[in-house]
Amino acid sequence: MKKIILHAGLHRTGTTALQNAASESRGELVKRGVLFPKGCNLYPDQHSSIAFDLKSGDDDKVIQRLKEIEATAEELGCDKILLSGEEFCDVNAELLSKFNSMCFAPVTVFLTFRNYAEWFSSQIRYQSNFVPGFLFFDAMNQVVKLNYSSIIDVFSSAFGAEAVNALNFNDLKQNLVTNAFKAMLAVEGLATNNYPTINASLPFGASSLTSMLATDFTPLERLKVIKRLGERTRHIDTSVLRTLDHNLKASITPPEGCFDHPKLADFKDELMRIPNIVSCTEQHTKQGTEYMRVLLNVIDELHDERALEVVND
Repeated sequence: MKKIILHAGLHRTGTTALQNAASESRGELVKRGVLFPKGCNLYPDQHSSIAFDLKSGDDDKVIQRLKEIEATAEELGCDKILLSGEEFCDVNAELLSKFNSMCFAPVTVFLTFRNYAEWFSSQIRYQSNFVPGFLFFDAMNQVVKLNYSSIIDVFSSAFGAEAVNALNFNDLKQNLVTNAFKAMLAVEGLATNNYPTINASLPFGASSLTSMLATDFTPLERLKVIKRLGERTRHIDTSVLRTLDHNLKASITPPEGCFDHPKLADFKDELMRIPNIVSCTEQHTKQGTEYMRVLLNVIDELHDERALEVVND
């Protein structure tokens, strides 16, 4: 009997690392009876496009996509189908219920939850990747507070409480891909050494900062900056040019009842731990300082190289 595993987020809980790993391991997963379908459009390695189609009311497109996935599973002899897309967390219960009725097999949902202070801090860093560092606190205001319990209730309403599973990010993060595959798919033994570590991806903010600090750079030179930053820094963080102050600490107060759902009971204390924000801030500030040091060095290098090219000409 076929089974659909829906990995629906949350955002900032290692979803991208897991999706990249599943994409690169498609062949090995098939050997273990698991299909990780190819994505489409802007999401080649995940399935958030299905969530967007649901929200836009394009039911025919969703149905057609599911038929294609079912046919591929039949062809490859896979009993498990892994769908992963954090945008499913932004779909309401009514639309999720409709999606459940469209599916060709029973759906089991996995949601990963992270310490709230860590999640909030990570979300701010992600938001600030799209703006220059001096707009850091504007990025803070863009973060929408999540109610963890309400998210579980929404998925339970659509798929049934017994089909919804809550995972603790802290239990997964040391060996994220290995542990997540084991928890969701009962699959072990996949090599994961080549997959990126949590929050080690290059931020979009590098280009914005370069545009501010080197106004004379061409688009090609800005791309060179980004490339060299990626080669020289493990953790790149543009959001922490200023440390979090007491206003931010106050703003991370979670919604009432956020951790009260029974499915969160086993790791409720981990989710609620507040002092963690201080250590996060110190770590992120150091990362941001190192990022700026390397960024300025790279800009100086490229200026020197440009000057040398002029002399040689």
